Formats: sequence, C-alpha cells, structure tokens
Amino acid sequence: MRAFDSLPADSPRAYLEVAAMGHTPSSPDDVALIVRNASGLFRYCLQHDKTASGVLERSAAPANVT
Repeated sequence: MRAFDSLPADSPRAYLEVAAMGHTPSSPDDVALIVRNASGLFRYCLQHDKTASGVLERSAAPANVT
C-alpha cells in the first residue's frame, strides 16, 4: 500500500486485493485474475480503450476481490 499511496494522485493506478492470496498468485485462476485486471488497466490507460473499463468495475470482480 505504501508504494500505491506514494504515486501521484493524477497517475493512472489501481489496487487489486484478492482474499487469501499472499504477495504472489498461487493458482492458475489467481494468475488469470491478475492478468485480466492488469491488461484491462493497461488497455484503458495506455490505449485509451474505454471498453476496457468494464473489467475494472467492482461489479465485474469475483466476491473475493476488492
């Protein structure tokens, strides 16, 4: 959280927390979740792909993700 909080407020950023996951993903499902959200953020911020914002919505996240 310190690294996230230290970013300038106008920087594109997102914080993903998966319940019961440590620092690294431990299953293929966890890896897929990270990839899905990271690529959605990159597409949205770097490619200006507004359709990617749906991936980043809280309602699109599984119950164990905040």
